[in-house]
Amino acid sequence: MDGVQECDGICTVLTANDKETLDSAIAKRPGRIDRVFSFERPALAQRIELISKLCKDISLDAHTQEYLAKKTENFTPAQVQEAVFSLAISYCNNNVGEKPACLTFNRQEVDTVIGKIDRDNRQQNIGFSLPAGNTRQYDVPVHIGNEIKS
Repeated sequence: MDGVQECDGICTVLTANDKETLDSAIAKRPGRIDRVFSFERPALAQRIELISKLCKDISLDAHTQEYLAKKTENFTPAQVQEAVFSLAISYCNNNVGEKPACLTFNRQEVDTVIGKIDRDNRQQNIGFSLPAGNTRQYDVPVHIGNEIKS
């Protein structure tokens, strides 16, 4: 970061799911990060709005939308989106033929999707997994083609 190249007019944005897990070389060094913005998990009204917007492309019935919004408390916006998409994918995997204009799900179907997302996210410290052996403490190698560069 420092001394590599000066670039005027460039703003670098870093994101993290949990700022407490950032390496101290990034988080604690003065001048590395100038501003920190924390975003709370969306409240019910915000989840309702998000689901409504997502349902412009994936039409879910009103009861499913309402139940989904209530059951996704403490979910990030990305997790709420994943729940909507997972319901649509589940419908397509379990049904053949012409799709209805509006998809309907029962509570158990919604609970199953939410449970899987919640369980998957608790098992990971970050939003993705790397295969064992491809990470080092404070250093993640970069894959270029078939080569690994440190």
